[in-house]
Amino acid sequence: MGQAITLKKNPKIALILSVGMPGLGQIYLGQGELGAFLYLVPNLVVVLCFLFTSVKGILASLVFLFFMYMYSCMRAYFDARFGPKLRPEKSYNHPMIYIMFWSMHLAFTVWLTDPTAYLGRQVVIRAFKAKASAMEPAIVPGDLFFSQRRPFDVLALVPGDIVVVQVPGPSATFDVRRIIGCPGDVIDLQADQLTRNGETLLKSPLTQTGSGPWLFREQNQDCGYIVSQEPHPPDVAASHAAPARSPTPKQDDASRKWAIPEAHYFVLADQRSGFEDSRSWGPLHSSAIVGKVAFIIWPKKSFWRFGSVSYNVAPEN
Repeated sequence: MGQAITLKKNPKIALILSVGMPGLGQIYLGQGELGAFLYLVPNLVVVLCFLFTSVKGILASLVFLFFMYMYSCMRAYFDARFGPKLRPEKSYNHPMIYIMFWSMHLAFTVWLTDPTAYLGRQVVIRAFKAKASAMEPAIVPGDLFFSQRRPFDVLALVPGDIVVVQVPGPSATFDVRRIIGCPGDVIDLQADQLTRNGETLLKSPLTQTGSGPWLFREQNQDCGYIVSQEPHPPDVAASHAAPARSPTPKQDDASRKWAIPEAHYFVLADQRSGFEDSRSWGPLHSSAIVGKVAFIIWPKKSFWRFGSVSYNVAPEN
């Protein structure tokens, strides 16, 4: 009878393979069953959580995946270093097999996360990175956040919610805006005075940013937040306690009114100057709303902003 071929395994190679794909280091060591378990089980948990659970479930699955990933790397390294020096060569111990497994892993990752792929369109959570200052101070440029996607009957979108929208036009880019009006609402804009169903939303000014725009507190139903607008007349600037007044109307400040149709939403940027929104787009169909901003996973300026997005950043005094 022929003797089984044995080879010495390199701990560094085992670690590198595990970094490239969880479980691949175990396959390199001839531990095929363990390698398959360390790859399939955590990834199956992540897929199920991305398809069927909330933000908390997805975060828990990612934490689970991280620890399984670290366990796979450390286990492969220490097994190769302190385990048997010579191991039986298995049929799958070949560089081309490792490349094939890694390629399949890469394709699976793209399939899960690519929004144009089938599974990517089905996941309930998608990650975005804020690129513009349209929603400061709630969302800061550079923030990485989770957006909870449709169905909207589950999301129950209400005025004040921050959502990711697909910007109308051929570019098909994404941006972040705040919902001001829902189906059935009437939005009226006269100069800087914004009303929803006859109720004025803009409240008293808070402070001025140098010579730039004023910061105002806007209250929309139960949601209070900060918006920025162009400088106001001196009588408004002199008294923070006074109600906000309209500046002298400009030529393009004509009164505009929108009756929000079924399955449409009226969205505005919190930075009311310099950014496009429903004032130029009109009400957006629900198909243009990708999802509701739910969780900041990598805050840009302050770590204390990590977590659920605050929907009451300017509470009533």
